[in-house]
Order: sequence, then C-alpha cells, then structure tokens
Amino acid sequence: MGNSKKIDFSYVNIGGLLVGVIGVVLAVYFYMVSKEERELVYYVNPVKSIVFSSNNNELSVIYKGDIISSDVAAAQVAIWNKGNKAVKKENMLKEFMLDVGGDHQVLEARIRKMSRDITNISLNTESSALGRVVIDWDILEKNDGCVVQLIYTGDTSTTVKAFGIVEGQGNVRINQGFFDNNESRIVTQIIWTIIGIIVFIKVEAIYKRQYLENKRRSSLYKIAALFLFYVVLTAIYIHFVLLFSNKEPPFGF
Repeated sequence: MGNSKKIDFSYVNIGGLLVGVIGVVLAVYFYMVSKEERELVYYVNPVKSIVFSSNNNELSVIYKGDIISSDVAAAQVAIWNKGNKAVKKENMLKEFMLDVGGDHQVLEARIRKMSRDITNISLNTESSALGRVVIDWDILEKNDGCVVQLIYTGDTSTTVKAFGIVEGQGNVRINQGFFDNNESRIVTQIIWTIIGIIVFIKVEAIYKRQYLENKRRSSLYKIAALFLFYVVLTAIYIHFVLLFSNKEPPFGF
C-alpha cells in the first residue's frame, strides 16, 4: 500500500461554511436590490446656519413690510426616491410637505439642486406663514429628487420635519441608510445570529472530537482559524453596513 494522505474534513467543513455564508449574503443582497417598491425618503443636512441673529443691534430683517425680531436660520433638506419603483404625482395619497413648526415662518424656499429636469419638481409656498412648504413633482424614478433650501424664523435647533403618505409605502421616512426599514435590520440580524451559532457549534465539535482526545495543538489551531474566520466576516459586515448606511442623497447637497 502506498502512502496516502488523510483528508482533514474539519477544514473542508469550514470551506463549506464559508461558501454557504457567502451564498446566503448574496441571496439577501440580490433580493433587496431586485425588490420593486417605492421608498420616498428625506434627510435634513445636519449643518445649519444662522442668517440673522436677533442679538445684532446694527442690522434688521424686514419681511413683507414687517420687522423680524427673531433669529433667522437656513437649512437644506434632500428628498428622493430610494426605491426601484417610480413615485408619480398620483401615487401621493397625501402631499409631501416640509414643516418647521407653526411657531416659525418660512421666509424663503428654493430648489438648490435637482437630479433631473424631467422630474418637474416645484414648490408651493402658500402656507409658508405657517411654517410649511409643499413639494410637488410629475415623477421620481430611482435616485430622483432635489435639495430644498429653507430660510425660516428660528435658530439652528429648530426641527425640520417632512410629512406625506405614499401609495404602497405609507409615511415618508428619514433616510437611515441600509437599515432604513425593519426588514433590512431583521434580515441582517438573523444572518449574523445563524453564523454565530454555526461557528459556536463547529468550535464545540472540534473541542469534543480532538481536544478531549489529547490532540490539543491541532484543535487549538482549528478553533483559532474559526474565530479568525468569524472576525473577518464581522469586519466585512461592518464595512458593508458603513458602505450602505450613507444618509445623504445620491446627488449630494
């Protein structure tokens, strides 16, 4: 009989585990990408500025004949369709509206940036005295949207909110990146829980099969390899989260 090398099936199993995990991750990714849904989101640029301070005794702001005695601030708000399904005007069950609160006035609202002219985005400022601006459009396809600049009475702590109801989506949401909806969070949590359980089971199996049989060095190497494998996957996961958790619009501010 010639010399024959024994196959270390523990490493084969680790390779199979790796292939299986990659397969699950890719399956979830392609499912999320191919899923057709409307996802109208908004994001308020955290960098706000004071246009006029009420503490300035040398300057004054006059708006439509009235002197503004409060601070005047500016904020930029991005709105866009993050989904794969177009959001048309008729898909809005309740119009999209920016609101700085009834205690504040919107002195000026203008579109600073638009993804495409064909979207025909426009502003309605009839309720600006109540702190509201309505945004309208013909169609928003994937990554279509705009950046609106608001100049309003109040300081940088004034909260800018958005309201609106989209057919098939419900209320518009603040963009939170990849984890904008519960489904994405649940799927990724389930995947990583399964991976952790599998790694734990493999470590326990190696310990029982080899460590208790006095093959300590070999078993420690394999356990270390498994933990290294899990650490690498965790690093990839963190990179994935950071990559897809960008909150800013695809066309920038």
